[in-house]
Amino acid sequence: MDILKKLFSILLIPITILALAAFIANKMIASKPERKKKAPKEIVARTEVIEVEVGPHPVTLASFGTVASYYDTQLSSLVTGEIIDVSANFEAGKSVNKGEILVSLNQADYTSAVAERKSAISTAKRDLAEEVARGKQAKLDWLASGRKIEDAPEYTLRIPQQIAASAELESAEAALARAQLDLERTQIRAPFDAVVSERTASPGSIVTTGTQLGKLIARNKAEVRLPLTPDEVNLIDLPFAFREQATNESIETTLTAPSYPGVSWKAQITRTEASVDANNRVIYVVAEIDRPFDQQNVPLPIGTFVKATAQAKVIDNAILIPESSILDDKYVWQLDDNNQLRRLTITRIHANDDQIIATADTEQKQIRLSARPLVSFNNGQKVMPIKNEKPASHEE
Repeated sequence: MDILKKLFSILLIPITILALAAFIANKMIASKPERKKKAPKEIVARTEVIEVEVGPHPVTLASFGTVASYYDTQLSSLVTGEIIDVSANFEAGKSVNKGEILVSLNQADYTSAVAERKSAISTAKRDLAEEVARGKQAKLDWLASGRKIEDAPEYTLRIPQQIAASAELESAEAALARAQLDLERTQIRAPFDAVVSERTASPGSIVTTGTQLGKLIARNKAEVRLPLTPDEVNLIDLPFAFREQATNESIETTLTAPSYPGVSWKAQITRTEASVDANNRVIYVVAEIDRPFDQQNVPLPIGTFVKATAQAKVIDNAILIPESSILDDKYVWQLDDNNQLRRLTITRIHANDDQIIATADTEQKQIRLSARPLVSFNNGQKVMPIKNEKPASHEE
């Protein structure tokens, strides 16, 4: 019993100390002042802002094509013969004028043929004159016999013989005209003002009908076919030459080529083709270039790939914005006076490079838009605007 009392006395002291320490610690914790909770800091998104004018904006259409010759002719011989002369101007790259003799053939056979046809005409004229004289004599003889001229047969009056002689004369005259034409064709001439693209004729060569002698391209005019989509066609008043009451109004166009930086050429859209391309559903217009080889700065060679730009309609209540500012192809984010976001509905009209012309559902004349909006933007969200160094402007 004494041992238990002694053991209890030994354990009581540390237990008491531990209980007292726990009591004091609880009191200290309870009396500690509460830490003030800080409100979470508001996070404001930053966005690049552009100032955009709402109003009339002109549309500039761009298309691409390859320059082609207005006339592209294979020069051929229409008669048979030996080439005796080739013009010094009939060389690739040289210019020739309409009617200029390019190739000459030996004319001996054709000169002889003309003489024979003239002789045949003389004979036919003599035969016709003889038949006319015989006819007059036959008429006199018939009347001298006391018979009425109405009763005389045509053959007796030599009328069929006169008709045959007259036909022979006409045939001889036609043969002479053909012989003279063949003689003229021994001199092959330029059919229009042209630039020689290719020459294959050489002196001493024997040519036949259809033999190709060279190739000519028109000097005074060239053209380029330009594809337009149906939406682009609706933005420009095209000349429809195939209409019954068509107007001759043309559209001025500027041509540029990557192979000639800094150089441009003037052209006129003069007509619209009457069919839609079945492969890509585009409509082709044709732009004509006057005197492409006589341009003051740089000639426009045939086959050059060019970009054509033309002014189209002016779109009212429109904005000009970068492609990056549009979401879902139908709206942009506008900033109000408090820098809060408002979703603005737009309708895309036309695109040139990275600039979009669109109509906007707003009555304001000048608005601020987010140039590169985040997908997380919401209506009424406050943002911190960052000024764009390159504001949107009118198309050049």
